This record gives sequence, structure tokens and C-alpha cells, in this order.
Amino acid sequence: MLRRLAAHGEVGFTELAEEFGVSEMTIRRDLETLEADGLARRVRGGAISVVSRSYEPPLTVRATTASAAKAAIGAAAAGLVNDGDTVIIDVGTTTSSPRPCRSRLNSATTRISGCSSPAAWSATASCR
Repeated sequence: MLRRLAAHGEVGFTELAEEFGVSEMTIRRDLETLEADGLARRVRGGAISVVSRSYEPPLTVRATTASAAKAAIGAAAAGLVNDGDTVIIDVGTTTSSPRPCRSRLNSATTRISGCSSPAAWSATASCR
């Protein structure tokens, strides 16, 4: 139920009862327990997530999540940069660590928007 709430933001008694093969009363009781634990809020016909859909984990958590994938993305992106190109780097934890692609940016002009560590970029590229 919690996975469904996290994915969709809301659940219905009927759909959950059918999915889990139990009665709607069982679902109601389970959702009542989840509400008492602060994990869901019951509404007419089902429940909604108590976590805002706009919730974003703290920067420190996002920065350390999927670091290998982020490094691979940086390396792949760097492979697309040619001498003399202008590269625009937007905000995000994936773009905040330039290490995988520094050598490809030696003669590129880099425009950084909200990068958490612009000094790391300026060591290798013309940064603005």
C-alpha cells in the first residue's frame, strides 16, 4: 500500500481490495493503522500520501544517491563536447561534480547555472 501511495499519491479502497484479494474492511483497517502511524491520510474512498508530491530529499542525500550513474552520465556528456564548444550546465546533483569530464572541457566555454562548486569547473574551462 505504501509503495502504491508513494507512486501514485492516492489509493482507493476498492482497487486495493481487488489487488490484494481481501475485503474493503481489511483495507480500511490497514489504512486506519497507516494513518495512526502518520504514513497516510484517509479520505473519502481511500487514502492519500502524507508526503507532498513536490517533496525532494535533502541535497546531501541526493548528492550521494546513484553516484556511479551520475559519473557515467557526466562521462557520456563529456564525450559529446568538442574543442571550442560552449557548454551550459544547469542546477542539479548530477551536474555538480565535473570530475568525469574535466579533460574534455579544456577549451570549452562553460556557463554554470547554480552549480554548487563552480571553482571545480573553472580550473579547466573558461567559466562564466
